[in-house]
This record gives sequence, structure tokens and C-alpha cells, in this order.
Amino acid sequence: MREAIAWSHDLLAPGEQVLFRRLAAFAGGFTLEAAEAVAGEAGGDALEGLGALVDQSLVGRQADAGREPRYAMLETVHEFALEMLEASGEAEDAGRRHAAFFLAVAERLAPAHVGPHPVAWLDRLAADHDNLRAAFELLCRAGAAAARLRLAAACGWYWFRRGHIGEGRARLGRALALAGPEPTAAKGRALRWAAELALWGDDLPAAAALGREGLAVWDAVGDPRGRVLALHVLALVEQHHGRWDEAAALFGEELAYWRELGETGAVGVVLMFLGMVAYGQGDPARARALVDEAVALFRAAGDRTWLAAMDAYLGLFAAAEGRLPEAAGCYRACLPGFAAAGDASFIYTPLPGLAALAVAVGLPEAAARLLGATDAQLQRTGAGLPPFRRPAYERAEAGARAALGEAGFAAAHAAGRGLGPEDWLAEADRIVAAVEAAAQPVRPPGTGAQAGLTAREVEVLRLLAAGHSNQDIADALFLSVGTVKVHITHVLAKLGVKSRSAATDYAHRHGLT
Repeated sequence: MREAIAWSHDLLAPGEQVLFRRLAAFAGGFTLEAAEAVAGEAGGDALEGLGALVDQSLVGRQADAGREPRYAMLETVHEFALEMLEASGEAEDAGRRHAAFFLAVAERLAPAHVGPHPVAWLDRLAADHDNLRAAFELLCRAGAAAARLRLAAACGWYWFRRGHIGEGRARLGRALALAGPEPTAAKGRALRWAAELALWGDDLPAAAALGREGLAVWDAVGDPRGRVLALHVLALVEQHHGRWDEAAALFGEELAYWRELGETGAVGVVLMFLGMVAYGQGDPARARALVDEAVALFRAAGDRTWLAAMDAYLGLFAAAEGRLPEAAGCYRACLPGFAAAGDASFIYTPLPGLAALAVAVGLPEAAARLLGATDAQLQRTGAGLPPFRRPAYERAEAGARAALGEAGFAAAHAAGRGLGPEDWLAEADRIVAAVEAAAQPVRPPGTGAQAGLTAREVEVLRLLAAGHSNQDIADALFLSVGTVKVHITHVLAKLGVKSRSAATDYAHRHGLT
């Protein structure tokens, strides 16, 4: 293999050989723009050179519809190119160019406020996760304290949103430990993200200390935006402690700032958290009003991630107030929004609530599986379960253990650890169907126009009566086939019939088609 690679390399023009070896600076794939930045002028025309490398099978081209093409080397080819780079004496320069390029990318995409941001930005950073790691390590070896701190600060939001909380905390901690004592904007941004990742990693003392240190830095720098972002983290710390009045005051100060700037996305996020604070203060009406205002802002922006977060909050409120079908529907509704955004830090949040509902309607195995999925996600990301999600988790765990016994619970919990978002959605569909069925009294035909059917069951019956298959019904209602089968079983039981044809006849007689 090495001889074949060397033979292909020797066929390249001199400029193409320079490009080839300098591409060894990348970890993982790269774009044309990145190749041009790292190769420099000596690498010639990067596009033409990449074409030659692709023709010689030294570089592969990966093109996804609607996305910028990316290039990559096989590991054996990369090892050969790296040897060539080190032998040329150009490795240090190529490494500096590589680190400078990815620092610029990360800072260009780093958000300047809380709130919605394009998923494409996160996708771009995710595609270059290994390159960002390599750039950080090079900056650490090079003793470039300021650039290292800037890169860590710029990556903080990405590490959080894509579930790299443990890695983010470690890198931010390392960058801050090696930083000088002087207050700078980069240090303030790094402290903000170090504090927020500590918070979501369930280390509240560290979050509070880092948040206060960040606030002091921004006061010294004299940047009001940085100061408000530091207040945001400190408000979250107070919220997680259940110190509602203190949290309300800090969020209120932050809200006024974002409203004055017209940053509607940031306003929506703060309103969401104020809704949780109002609920903690015992004012559910105000909590819903605040969340409804946030929903309107996120809907106008078309942001699925934060709309999903709103559903997770509304599910929490509904469950606490005994409106279980509404709670189940909200919890189920937020999963596709989180999944579409590639979210990893929030996507597990409805699972403990769904697990508690599963126990309530006699589905303890489903509850245990969802708790297993929750624990696996927390372990993968380095996150901790927020305090306001813990009561549902604890109720679900106690109920599932009591129903299944220790061995049964352990088996279902272990199975749940291997489930993914599509499996969670299927479990959610089953739970929603069971909760809706349990909430409606079963009445025989003739005592009511719909025989006690839920709204969802009426939809299923109408499609069934129109001759649609279970798969057709699932596709039309965005359900799993298994959930459709559960709904049909409930429909037949409520109608007092044993076949689809009899259910179809009932639907025709009662004008449901």
C-alpha cells in the first residue's frame, strides 16, 4: 500500500506535492476554503490541485446535497502525507495556518447573544470537530495563550448544544488555567461558557464561582453585553437552587437589556426561563403567559429547537397540574424538533416526564427503558439532570422498580441505554396513546356519538374507515405503526366490536367519514 501511495505521489507536479503534504495538517475532512488557507501560495491553485489528488486516489471527495463539498484522506494516505510534511520542515507553518483558520471560523460563527442560531452553524463546527481539537492542542503546545483562550471561548456554545459538555469543560478549564491574570473579552467569554457548562454538568458551586469571576472581568472590561451574559448564567444558578426571587431579579435585568436592543431571540429565551421561575413561585397563570409569549417569538423566527424546549416546559407544567394527556402530547411533540436540530443537550429532557406518565398508565417497562436512555445520554454528554426534571425521574424509577422488581428493572433499563431518538419517539407514541385512553371513559355504542373516543382515536378511525393501512395511518398522523395498532385496539374496545370492518361500519353510521 505504501509503495502504491508513493508511486501516486511521485506522479504529482511539484505544487501538487506541496498541497498534498500540507493537507496532512487536517484531522478528519476539510473544505476547499480550508485547504487554500493551510496550503498557502506554495500549494498552487487548491481547486486544481485537489482535482489532481482525487484523480490519483490520494484524496476522496464527499459531496452532500445542499452542502459544501468536503475532502478527506484515508488514514494510510494521511500517515504518508504527514511523514512528507515533517520531512519538509513545513509542519510548524502548516500547523499555524491550520489553527489560525479554525480559530477564525469558530469566532465567525460564535453567537453574540443567547437564543436561536442557525443549525447550519452547528453543523459546520460538528463537521470540523476533530480539526478544532487539533487546533486547540497545537495552540497549547505553541504557548499561544490568547489564541487558545479565544478558541475555547468561541467553541463553548457548540460544545454545549451538541453534547460535548465534559470535553468543553476540560478544554475551557485548561485554557483558563494557562491564561494570564489580566481581564480581557476573551477571558470573559471563556468564563461565561465554563460557568454554563458547569451548570448543565450539575456542578453548581463551580458554575457560581466562574459566573461571578466572569462578571468581575466584564465589569473591568466595561462591556455591557458581556456583563448581561454573565448575569444570565448567575440567574440560571439561582433558578437551579430554587431561589426564585433572586433568579427573577437577574433575569429581569437581562430581559430589559435584550428588549432595548431588539434581540427577539434572546428575549424569547429569557421569557422561557422566567416562565419556569414564575412556576416555581407558585404562579402557573403567569408562567404560561410568559412561555406563550416566548412561543410566539420562536414561531415567528421558525426556530424548531427552542419551540421544542417550550413544549418540554409546557409538558412539565401540565403534568404537575394533572393534565396528563396534554403533558404526554407536549413531551412527545418536542422530540422531533430537538432531533431535527441535531441537539444533544436538551433532547433527553422530556424522557423522565414520559417515564413518569408510563408508570401512571401501567407501562413500567417503557418507563425503565426511557430512564435507561436518559442515563445513557447524560453519561455521553457529561450533563446532569436539572433539578426540576428530577421529581419525575424519581417517581418513574420508584414506580418501575416496584412493578418490575430489581431484575426486571435492570434488564429494561439496560435495554433503554441502547435506544436512539427514533426508538424514544416510538415509546412516546405508545405512552401518549395509553394516557389518552386512560383519560377517557369507555362507553358502549349509542351512548355518545363517538363512544368515548379521544380526538386522536377519531382521526385513526376515520382513516381506517377510508380503507387506509396501518402504515398509511402512521404516515398521515406522524406516528409509528406500533402506536397505530395500539390506537386501533382501543378503538375496537370502545366501540365494542372485533373487526376493522365493524369499526368501519360504525364510522359510516355515525358520520365520521
